[in-house]
Amino acid sequence: MTRRTASLSDRKSQTASSGRRRLGGARQQGLVRAAYYLAAMLGGLALVAALPAIGHLNLATAPGWARAVLSVAFLQAVYAAWMAAAPDESTLGVAMIVSTAVAALHAAGVALAIATPAAQPLPLGLDPVRYKVAYWCGAVVLAMSLAAYLCGRARTAWRRQN
Repeated sequence: MTRRTASLSDRKSQTASSGRRRLGGARQQGLVRAAYYLAAMLGGLALVAALPAIGHLNLATAPGWARAVLSVAFLQAVYAAWMAAAPDESTLGVAMIVSTAVAALHAAGVALAIATPAAQPLPLGLDPVRYKVAYWCGAVVLAMSLAAYLCGRARTAWRRQN
């Protein structure tokens, strides 16, 4: 009697797991597609975040802030390319951390622009663009925070699927 019950429950679990596998395959493809979209979004955000420094592409003569912006944007683009090359739960987690770090760096830019008295010079040669820094960095903070949130949501969905 117990053998028959065990075999019946085994058949039910096999059917359920094979059904999950079929559903999981379609869901896995959806998660991979979401990772590709997020990689494209992060690459676009890296380009948008670098827009103020586009006029200073010669790093030898560029002000310090332009070098910093271009370096951070380059690292963002590298991580976005890596995420597109290997869409996985771990790359989504790293992209979430990188997006959070970039948002924190730009939040520090907002804090410097707001808290530094007008009589004192800003670091990295930000004096000529002092009043634009807070707005631009604030916009990048919002965009990168959204990107970090979306990467975290996708990572959580990927983890729950497995």
